[in-house]
Amino acid sequence: MYRRGKIWWFSYTDANGKQIFRSTETSDRKLAEKIIAKFNVLRIENKWFDFEEASRQSYTFKELAEKYLDRIKDVKKSYRVTKYIIKQHIDYFGDYYLENFTLDLVEQWQKDEIARGLKNSSINKPLNVLKHMFAKAVDWKMTTSKVAGEVRRVKLLKDDSKRLRYLSAEESETLINNCDNHLKPIVIMALNTGLRKGNILNLKWSNIDMINGFILIDDTKNGERLELPMNETVKQLLQSLPRRLDDGYIFFNPKTSGGFVDIKHSFRSACKRANIEDFHFHDLRHTFASQLVMSGVSLAVVKELLGHKSVKMTMRYAHLAPGHKQRAVEILDNVLKRPTGKTMLKTRKI
Repeated sequence: MYRRGKIWWFSYTDANGKQIFRSTETSDRKLAEKIIAKFNVLRIENKWFDFEEASRQSYTFKELAEKYLDRIKDVKKSYRVTKYIIKQHIDYFGDYYLENFTLDLVEQWQKDEIARGLKNSSINKPLNVLKHMFAKAVDWKMTTSKVAGEVRRVKLLKDDSKRLRYLSAEESETLINNCDNHLKPIVIMALNTGLRKGNILNLKWSNIDMINGFILIDDTKNGERLELPMNETVKQLLQSLPRRLDDGYIFFNPKTSGGFVDIKHSFRSACKRANIEDFHFHDLRHTFASQLVMSGVSLAVVKELLGHKSVKMTMRYAHLAPGHKQRAVEILDNVLKRPTGKTMLKTRKI
């Protein structure tokens, strides 16, 4: 018998020699001991046949993970990220049988992730992956809808990902000046296009239409083609970069003879040298959008440039344009006036 969080659990070996983990669903040690004792009696009396039978037909979480990864390998765009998330799940849940998953078990995982210092948004994504895995497990008859229902009942944590961090023009210039040679053009591209890191690192020369001045991307997050116009800075940047004879990566890594897989370490070092704190590469995208809005570009246009499906996602930048709202309502100062110039609003005599 052992504790997982506040709940007492126990394990035993089934008829096939497999170790089974089971929750007593109580935090009371004495009650847990009685439950385990009753369980042992029922096993001896051979009255636990249904549970033993289920155990012989059950699958481990690791087996589900392997099948799930195999199924999404060639169809899911975010396969690499999902694979990393599932590996973390395997490390935590180990060889637990699917039938052992309960609301309490997954909530305890949530608490442990919070204790590690992870943000709510960084916990919610793995939880959604877990929920989808169990939904597929039901389709594949690897577990029951009752078990999947236990996982589905776990509530997502309050979203804390609506953080909006962006750089001023001066900070942007300082960051660029502190980038290593391989990183500088990548950061300039991000600041002037608002593209996500993955799209930038995967850019090839075939994505560039220099004649018409567009960057063409098919593999976007929302699944739609993005035709992004280039400003003069981006055009000059591309013209300054060496171009290989083959259709290679724009940002070429000579060490791997391919594109850069990640730039996290060098970007963190550049931020440190520039004395810029609490800043991630994705915040360059926020900087792109924020600077446009503060310069008077409409949210509708920013939406198109960012490739958002809905303007709802772009509304996070709306508060950066208070001056434009003020000018909009000031139009009424001219509209709601008589031809004589006197206001149409009159006080009523009592």
